[in-house]
Amino acid sequence: MALWPPERHFRTQIPFSTFAWKCLLVSLVPCLALVPIYIATSPAAFWETLVSMPAARARLIRQLLTNGLPVIFAVNYAAFFLFATFSERRSLGARYIALDALLRPILFVVLHIVIYALSADVYGSFGGDRVQGMRVVFPTLERSAFLENLSGVYLYSVLLPAMPLYVRALQVCSTSAAPAKTTKVAVHEPWIWPIVAAFSVTFVALVAMTLALGTVARLVQ
Repeated sequence: MALWPPERHFRTQIPFSTFAWKCLLVSLVPCLALVPIYIATSPAAFWETLVSMPAARARLIRQLLTNGLPVIFAVNYAAFFLFATFSERRSLGARYIALDALLRPILFVVLHIVIYALSADVYGSFGGDRVQGMRVVFPTLERSAFLENLSGVYLYSVLLPAMPLYVRALQVCSTSAAPAKTTKVAVHEPWIWPIVAAFSVTFVALVAMTLALGTVARLVQ
């Protein structure tokens, strides 16, 4: 596996441009894979609009480039930098996963608020009303958990890159008592199932947090 283990490729000592380029690639891969899924699962009218109206296609691309990719990249950059920091301190484990699981949703929400406010100012979105833009953030994020909007593409493009990092963190933690053991991931290893379970719980928790934010937003409005 070319990018395994991830600590070989994400280190705090490497130049910013190199670190950023690798994070950009990690951000692009899930995003480009999820956009066709989002389009395919959208109502047929959405696809017909994209095919027949160049303006609709241009708007979709603009949203991906100006709204989505900056958010995905920023969250993934911070998350990989956190991973690199913990890796170099040889402290990968449950504490790192807990911090990462907090970092991703918090940054994701905060950056959405900033991007929506900027979109109102720069592109005239939400009628040019910055406050209105910020009001729709949480309902939008609630729907994103079900991939019902482009924010769903952004959400899962942020969540999916966490999996190899969590796997590596728990792998390092579980093999720390046996440093001579191979680092190759194998299905028959006894610790692989706790890793899968841990990631699954974290993944569900992050999606549940997104749903909860939408519910809270409706209650306080």
